[in-house]
Amino acid sequence: MPAVLGVGIHDAFARITRALRDGRRPPAYEELYEGMRGRLNAAARNRDVGGWLADDRRGPLLREVLLGEWPEGRPPVAIVEATQARAAGLLRRLLSHPVLADLAACGRGDILACDSLEATLVEMVGVPVRVYAAPDVAYISRARIELPDVGVPLPAGTAVIADVKSGRVGDRIEAARSQLQVYAWYAVTHLGVRYGPTGCIAARVVDLSARTPGESDVWWAFGPADVEQGRRTLERCVEGIAAQQDATGMIDRDRVSRTPTACRWCNWSVICANPELAPPAWRQYLDSAGARESGDRPGL
Repeated sequence: MPAVLGVGIHDAFARITRALRDGRRPPAYEELYEGMRGRLNAAARNRDVGGWLADDRRGPLLREVLLGEWPEGRPPVAIVEATQARAAGLLRRLLSHPVLADLAACGRGDILACDSLEATLVEMVGVPVRVYAAPDVAYISRARIELPDVGVPLPAGTAVIADVKSGRVGDRIEAARSQLQVYAWYAVTHLGVRYGPTGCIAARVVDLSARTPGESDVWWAFGPADVEQGRRTLERCVEGIAAQQDATGMIDRDRVSRTPTACRWCNWSVICANPELAPPAWRQYLDSAGARESGDRPGL
């Protein structure tokens, strides 16, 4: 449910940024909320486990459905009510966040709405890789930007990349900074975003689950060194993946170490740890793929 909520709030933000970019009135709260409810209802009603395993592009399948965690297969009333309240709260925080006022002040042509991810093919450490790394929006600020850790304000005309977070950033602020550095590399290298008058671009995290207003709007000033750090972060990931490949270019799932940090957020960890705990449809999928006979089980 939190994942579908996150997709829904990002879709609402994309609809708003597209409207502001095109000079149209942004959708009202009621319209955006109905769109989020539609996504949640579609996911909660999806029971086609076999179809999803064969082609996950059919739409999201909740882990509660896959693992049969709901009594009688229906979402409990408490979960429904909590999800509705969280969806409404996230949307209200988005609509009152300062980022929307800044976008509304932009001129025509100042907003680049990155509302879909398209792969960019690049070569790193001698390996061709597809990179999906766009921020949620990039825009030219029409007001100067006061940053707490920078003595001189960034002047009007500075480019800003922004990322919306539905889950609280909190003590993961350094991870968010690293992620924005990757986005900055992508924005400068592949989206054509240019450094501002002071040689910087501004990076912004819109934290819709922050505990205080001050934590809901986090800024950094990134220069060329930060953009290069973003490239190095991607490069280290590519090196780690490439090191696990065999002569055919494939990766045996069992060679990839499971880490507490990654598995904390992974909905598949129970199946990854013990495929025998998987629901029947998943075991049938593994058998039909010949995975157990060959020893090359599909990665999760």
